[in-house]
Amino acid sequence: MNFSYTLYEPADGDWGVRRNDGHWTGLVGELQLRRANITIAPLAVTADREEVVDFAFPFYYDYNGVLIKKPDASELKWRTLVDIFTYPVYIGIVVSLPIMTLFVYLSERFNPFYRGYTDEQLRAYPGLHNFQDALWYMYGALLTQGGVFLPKSQTGRTLLSFWWLYSIIMVASYSGNLIASLTVTTDRLPFNSLKEMISQSDYKWGTTSGTYLNVLFEDSNLTVYRKLWEGMKFFPDAMNDSHETHIKMVKEGGYAYMNDKSGMMKWVSKECDLILIKEEFFPMTYAIGLPNDSPYKDMFSHQMLKIVESGLMHIWKQKWWPKRNFCTGPVKAVAKRIELIDVQSAFYILFIGGVLGSIVIFVENIRKKYLDSKGTMDDNSNVQHISSSTFPVQVTDQTL
Repeated sequence: MNFSYTLYEPADGDWGVRRNDGHWTGLVGELQLRRANITIAPLAVTADREEVVDFAFPFYYDYNGVLIKKPDASELKWRTLVDIFTYPVYIGIVVSLPIMTLFVYLSERFNPFYRGYTDEQLRAYPGLHNFQDALWYMYGALLTQGGVFLPKSQTGRTLLSFWWLYSIIMVASYSGNLIASLTVTTDRLPFNSLKEMISQSDYKWGTTSGTYLNVLFEDSNLTVYRKLWEGMKFFPDAMNDSHETHIKMVKEGGYAYMNDKSGMMKWVSKECDLILIKEEFFPMTYAIGLPNDSPYKDMFSHQMLKIVESGLMHIWKQKWWPKRNFCTGPVKAVAKRIELIDVQSAFYILFIGGVLGSIVIFVENIRKKYLDSKGTMDDNSNVQHISSSTFPVQVTDQTL
């Protein structure tokens, strides 16, 4: 457009926040006071700012994101065998086992098919008439091992056939996901949305002061945004005005930085241990800002429209946008070696089984001693009863 210019930054370093007296800080304040003719910066267009300044045609569309440090993969590897299913799936399996066991046991115990059998015959016949035997059979079927004896009734066989189908599906799903988790390394983030972030206590969060996000969180009626604002008020550095300070806190861990994704992609491209969560929130547009009723608004809007429609913005982005650096690691796909930490939870299960087995054998010994002592007392009482009921007889010639 062939004009000369003088470039400067606002003294307070803000982008633009309304003060209590109605005046604005930062770039918006410079336009409001007409100390500047235009702003050439990623200044977001908001309804509050449009009350005091004019914006040209937007030149970029972006979202806000959350930047965090990748958690150490080894910290959660001991949960590899546990994290295959979610907790509701485990609860469903634990609940279905005793319910189906009881159902199978009752269908076998009171089935008309066995009406001609006595209790002794039912106990002698190895089947599922005993609840304990039925429980262990169903548990073995759940692990695709099963038992030795099948029920003779059609009802029992029908129930068991569908229980076997259920068990095969569960085991196949678990095995497939286990193999995938052991062979493919994935980034497991502590949270993937703002709602999940505010519900945890391991991470603090913040954003740069003097931006529209401060106004958005403070004045919003949405519960998530209000809780984000409440969490930032009690953390001293949550609204630091230095972008580098927030990045430093992210690198130290336990901190989430909220800002526009365009600005944070520069750091993600340089640092392999930084990552953006999946959720994007509050879409925004960047535009050149001008004072209200500026004669240059239409001129700049026309030029920006030509640049965007001609595809120059896309060409410039491909040329100047930061490229993702290659992180350390093998270039070719190689087989991953299973480390001890990958199957650490299996040893935990083995240890728990040993402890439970020791407790059970201890209880069985106590029960055996109790039954033995009770049997001895019953024998003694019988002997005493016999001796007390036998009267001495004096033998004489007459009686003989």
